Amino acid sequence: MLTGRPFILALDGTEGMEGRALFALSALTFARGWSDGVAIRLIDVASEDVLLAAEALAWDEGIAVEIRRPGDEDRLGPPLEGAGLYAGVAFRHARHMRLEEARRRAIPVLAAIQYPDPAAAHPPPPDEPDAAFDPRRFAAAIGRTLRDRGLAAR
Repeated sequence: MLTGRPFILALDGTEGMEGRALFALSALTFARGWSDGVAIRLIDVASEDVLLAAEALAWDEGIAVEIRRPGDEDRLGPPLEGAGLYAGVAFRHARHMRLEEARRRAIPVLAAIQYPDPAAAHPPPPDEPDAAFDPRRFAAAIGRTLRDRGLAAR
């Protein structure tokens, strides 16, 4: 349902051995088909590289990204508050992601896992093949999820 209020897409901002925030940000360059009316919130950002990439994305593509760092909860509230979708790209597992919080808040999760650990529990994979390795496909998976839920223009 499209409203005058922007829909919040929360993206995992973890970069390193577990998370792939730079990959997720690069996927936003392919978001033109679904990004109108969508506010991007990058959460759990600890890497300066991710901050610079978010600034470059805003400059180059005109896509504003709200940054939430660890510890911002006291000042800004819970990072998933108000989100309509929580998405991220991870390596081997998604244990670092806020999956339990998303479940408690009834926020759908889209997690693309690179080289998933067979021993780890994972959220259902995106319907888009290779979304964990191709930013264009990850963006398409986000767009499809938003459209399927009536949260983005078709």
